[in-house]
Amino acid sequence: MTQLRSLSLLKLQQTLASKFIMALSRHILDGALIKAPYSKVLFCCNMDIIVSEDNKLYKRASKLKDKKYRDESAQYLIEGLRGIIDTPDEDIEVIIAREGFCDTRINESKVVYFSQKLFGKLCLTENTSGVMAIASQRYATEFVSDYVIYLDRIRDPGNMGTIIRTAVA
Repeated sequence: MTQLRSLSLLKLQQTLASKFIMALSRHILDGALIKAPYSKVLFCCNMDIIVSEDNKLYKRASKLKDKKYRDESAQYLIEGLRGIIDTPDEDIEVIIAREGFCDTRINESKVVYFSQKLFGKLCLTENTSGVMAIASQRYATEFVSDYVIYLDRIRDPGNMGTIIRTAVA
């Protein structure tokens, strides 16, 4: 009797697992995002992947590595998820992601997927997060003041607070 129960329980587990896999595949085929706990995305599909070096977007992104072209076009490359999230959405023209990359924190309507090979050629860092963006440069308005403090590579926020309190005093 116990063996019969364990066999029926195993059969039930297998049936449930196969139904889950079938439902999961239907969602994947529909282009849905399959989410894991804590907003991490496991799988994303329905993406067109750019594989050719002759693509206009790839050529433009490659040119943005040169300072001369960045100055002429008033655009620059942001590499990494944190930089993209911190940049105002209206400044980002297009987000370039490595094939298979998905994250719920970026604007999916602006994402264009590149093959692993093309994305690797665009990256300036060795260990990339798999996403970069082309953004518009903002120029500061003219600043007129009697006093200016320039801060560079502040490592401790307490040091910056002390500098500001001293300057105000």
